Amino acid sequence: MITERKGISYIISFQQIAQLLSQLVDKSLINYRIGQTYIYPEGIGDLSFDGISISLKSIPIEVYKVYYIRVIDINPKKKGELYSINYKSKDSTGFYYNAIIETPLFTLKASKVYIIESEERVIFMIQSRV
Repeated sequence: MITERKGISYIISFQQIAQLLSQLVDKSLINYRIGQTYIYPEGIGDLSFDGISISLKSIPIEVYKVYYIRVIDINPKKKGELYSINYKSKDSTGFYYNAIIETPLFTLKASKVYIIESEERVIFMIQSRV
């Protein structure tokens, strides 16, 4: 279900703030476990905690290594940006503060985030709680 999906991967990392996703995701949702990876074929809904919120579309979502969410955009834009970002400020090291990030698959709001891009994926690293 996930490995066969081709496109741009969006990864949201909670590792820097040590937030275990198992504490946030509704345990009644249908999921399949493979080692440290949980596949949610119908998504995980919206998450909100400590000033961070994520509004996800109802698409297959992978939660892996307890700190990461991965979704795959199977119809990425051919041209233009893979996401849009509005923020209050940005520092010289690339951290965005009070950011609202919109992708075709989710909206992420965080007080501090760092973004890493490559051709195949975009990683949003949550850096702090409010």
